[in-house]
Amino acid sequence: MGLFQSLSTRPDIFLDVYIQSLKIGSKIRLKPIEGQRVTNTCFVECSRTLRAKYPVGTIFKVDCRLVHPSNRKPYLMVLHRNDMKQALEFFDHNRTLTNNQVSI
Repeated sequence: MGLFQSLSTRPDIFLDVYIQSLKIGSKIRLKPIEGQRVTNTCFVECSRTLRAKYPVGTIFKVDCRLVHPSNRKPYLMVLHRNDMKQALEFFDHNRTLTNNQVSI
């Protein structure tokens, strides 16, 4: 059984999830886009440096794992966090954001 087949059969692993960066207060956070198998109420954990590297509103396509900590709300953790890339399906959207990027 290959890596992706074994990952896709685990109930806590979600493949090809679209997430978007949002500015909430003074922080840049990631949340799933509506209309997917994953609820859009969970935040997505990944590197702060990676979040700041792209403009707010950028859409990424990632594989993630649902984490259920005992003392917090459930959240999603990006697998392969250092290799997070923009979603090609939203190329025009992401290109427009990058062209209009204003330094914060």
